Amino acid sequence: MNTAPTPLPPKARLQRDPLAAIAVPLAPIVLEGRYRVLVGALWRLGRSRRGRWVLAAGSGALVLVLALLAARHFAPTSWPLTKGDPGVLMAAGILLLLAQALKAYGWGRLFRRTSAPRPLRSRPAMAARR
Repeated sequence: MNTAPTPLPPKARLQRDPLAAIAVPLAPIVLEGRYRVLVGALWRLGRSRRGRWVLAAGSGALVLVLALLAARHFAPTSWPLTKGDPGVLMAAGILLLLAQALKAYGWGRLFRRTSAPRPLRSRPAMAARR
């Protein structure tokens, strides 16, 4: 099957809808204005106390729904480690905790306090320097 575009005859003219000729170039401008309004409203909502409460409540509700779905999914099946050897399971758990501790120690050595970025100065402090 040939996927190449079919060439037009030499003197053929494409017909376009006149409204489409106007709307297509203006669409990004219209969408950008609506996008700015939406982002501005979301920014103001996120900075307000009410917006933070709404975000916290929505996140909590989502966590509860996902937890209920997970419990419903795993309820009819047996847990994978119920028939495991207790000694091996304890050794695996201890090794996992040790690995996490070593990982935290390694990350702590990698990023020392001296290598942390400095906080930005506030605007009034910068204005006082001038």
